[in-house]
Amino acid sequence: QVSFVGARVVLERDAQGRANWEFSGRSGQKSPVQSNKDGGMGVAVRDVVLEDSTLLLRDAVSGTRIQFDKMSGRVQAEMLQGPFDARLAFESAGIPVKLELLSGDLRAAEQPMALLVETQGGRLRFDGSAGNTQATPVLKGKLKSEGENFSALVQALAAVAGRPPAPLPPAFAQKFSLLGDVTADASALAATGVQLNLAGESGAGEFALRRGAIPRLDVKFAFAKLDFDQLLTSRDAGKPLPVAGSGKPVAAAPAATAGGDQFLRQVEGSLDLAVGTIVYQGRTAQQVAVKADLSKGVLSLREFGGQFPGNTQIAAAGTIDASKTDPSGTGKIEVRSARLRDFLSWLSVDVGQVPTDRLNALNFTGQITATAEGNVQIANAVAQLDSTVAKGAVTLRMAPRLGFVADLDVDSVNVDGYFPPNADKKKKKKLGVA
Repeated sequence: QVSFVGARVVLERDAQGRANWEFSGRSGQKSPVQSNKDGGMGVAVRDVVLEDSTLLLRDAVSGTRIQFDKMSGRVQAEMLQGPFDARLAFESAGIPVKLELLSGDLRAAEQPMALLVETQGGRLRFDGSAGNTQATPVLKGKLKSEGENFSALVQALAAVAGRPPAPLPPAFAQKFSLLGDVTADASALAATGVQLNLAGESGAGEFALRRGAIPRLDVKFAFAKLDFDQLLTSRDAGKPLPVAGSGKPVAAAPAATAGGDQFLRQVEGSLDLAVGTIVYQGRTAQQVAVKADLSKGVLSLREFGGQFPGNTQIAAAGTIDASKTDPSGTGKIEVRSARLRDFLSWLSVDVGQVPTDRLNALNFTGQITATAEGNVQIANAVAQLDSTVAKGAVTLRMAPRLGFVADLDVDSVNVDGYFPPNADKKKKKKLGVA
């Protein structure tokens, strides 16, 4: 047994891929330590006890630097390559972590592995196998996670992995459970059969993440219901996430400096999201679907639609092309509503001053074109609002000067009908109404 008190242990891999924990005997000489099956020197570490020590991991190949402080616990291993039985407690970026690891020889083609991580927000457990495929570590197995705050757990795990913790939307600061089958190696992570429960709302799906010069994330998920009234009123939502035991908030990731068009060129992926019912502001939206793809700087919205309050149906599709110097966008939209005023009220638009027999029926279709300067054109527009029918095009120019051009064929408009019966004439005059 070897005990370390207040020790500083550094494990590092240089730019040539050589690791300081790997040993090789000199050719023609006997090693003072029993050789392992690969011809190198085998170092036996039967029982190591750590107390208030520091472990620093450095990898010059990936640029990773991770430091674990206040480490205490025990590691038992027959060789430096395993099998391992480790039970440790430490801090990473000020976040307390407990870790348990059971694994076989890491050089084996495949061996069982069990990992348990407990930290702020919850716990994560992996049960499966680890092995080497052409010298590339591969993990396969069941992933289970649960806790009181999903957002806090994600930030803590990011910190443990040596990455700045990117804050999630407030709706994720909820009690949760997660279960799925995962496969991971140095360049990719895939999860299938994923079951997510967030504050009582359940969903199922899959995702795949691929690392590289241009990372790619593909997500497919379906929820029976999402109650945003509940998710957004969490007592933890929107508050800084404190580090347990320190009272200090977790440092957020630095704000991105790249513009939106640059971001579209730096990542790729796809989203297939379906929600049966969305609850928001006490009203419901039904059959909401979003399907989109991002590749080579082109974002394609293949489908966006659903049925919203006021018996309002929306369907839209389009593309944003950021692959060129000057990004542009095109698309088409169709809106049909039996009670437009109900839909606008749901969006917190005050329509109380408009008579109740107005802002009801709406049918609209149009083709939208946008430029990098912010100019927007709606062409081939056909709109019917209440009893008014209009056809034509509308252009909003932002540069070089703000301008608005409308080329519409309107049959008739009862403007007075959209004002209260006793509306002040001066107010009408300000709006340009005789």
